[in-house]
Amino acid sequence: MLGTVLLPFSFAMTAGAALAWLLAVAGRFVRPERPQRLAVAMALRRLAEALAASAPGDVQRQTRHGATVAVLHAYQSLDSPPPARTRSAGSDPDEVSLRLTDPLDRLRHHRQGAAPPVSSSTVQPTRNAGQDGIFLHCPRARVHAQTASHDPSSAVHRMTRSLVRRVAAEAVGTGLLVVVAVGSGIQATRLSQDAGVRLLACSLAAVFGLGVLITLLGPVSGGHLNPAVTLSAWYAGRRRSTGPTLREVAAYIPAQVAGAIGGAILADAMFAKPLVRLSTHERSAGHLWLGEVVATAGLILLVLGLQRSGRARLVPAAVAAYIGSAYWFTSSTAFANPALTIGRVVTDTAAGIAAASVVPFVAAQLLGAGLGMGAATALFGRSRHAGDDAVAPAGRTEPASL
Repeated sequence: MLGTVLLPFSFAMTAGAALAWLLAVAGRFVRPERPQRLAVAMALRRLAEALAASAPGDVQRQTRHGATVAVLHAYQSLDSPPPARTRSAGSDPDEVSLRLTDPLDRLRHHRQGAAPPVSSSTVQPTRNAGQDGIFLHCPRARVHAQTASHDPSSAVHRMTRSLVRRVAAEAVGTGLLVVVAVGSGIQATRLSQDAGVRLLACSLAAVFGLGVLITLLGPVSGGHLNPAVTLSAWYAGRRRSTGPTLREVAAYIPAQVAGAIGGAILADAMFAKPLVRLSTHERSAGHLWLGEVVATAGLILLVLGLQRSGRARLVPAAVAAYIGSAYWFTSSTAFANPALTIGRVVTDTAAGIAAASVVPFVAAQLLGAGLGMGAATALFGRSRHAGDDAVAPAGRTEPASL
């Protein structure tokens, strides 16, 4: 009886992912300039705040940094390198001035594009006497880095331009993540009857597979591979436009779920298991739900904490290590991923989960995500601090996974 309900649901999620792709493609033709308009509007707003700022100390530096990031993001969204000129005689030869008025002139002439976030710097927007427009003074090396990032031959730039490609990356990445989880479970069961050895094998496969997937797909989509991470990134960055938009969230989540279902089917096919056989592995107990709350909360705290402390480049290794350890210290073996949970329903193997257990697991994961966001805000504040030049790939989409 339950199978007759779940199978249509799975096909409906797959159809939803396809519909999200079509909407993403249609959006590029209906209003292709909307992301650029939003980026330029945000740059003007941040610039006005910086020019009007009078508060001393950290507040003023954060305001200037926000203006820098917003202006350079506007140039990047227009697929255009920021034009620069050397400052007047007597000034630091290693500094240049960026003209801030060009994004308005170029807005109508560029296609939609995704932009990687800009690392922190302390610069001062000023009105230069005898020059037309408002200029921003910053280190020459930073301008060269921004200009290089817009080389049309850059592989990273090409990979991050299309929402369709980002959605495809999330679907493929989540599918491969489920292949790792389900395939390693089947292989471990075949090779050993010792529960500890099987868990060790699965946790090692998760660590290596997850680290590789985030590293590979981070520059394309941010490497979320997880609806809980996508929702957390959107909520945490909704006011500063540093996270995915609602449109991206609506496209990512169905793609992740569809990819997870496809990954479970692929893993069963590789090991000659029956395809789309519903799992009978019940996981309905309060201590398992608590394990999911703890695992997901720790994951979100880790991702947001690293981003806000300026160490986002450590996310692939840190998340992989955390999930590998969570396999052992949580009672549920750390699913910590609604898409992965749904995907495991269609495989009747050791990695599967009965359909009746899915809703409580997903609810626990979403609760954990909320607690993780709250803990990150309490410990690290709401905005990312200046640190090393960490880069979150694929525009506003922050890197994270599982």
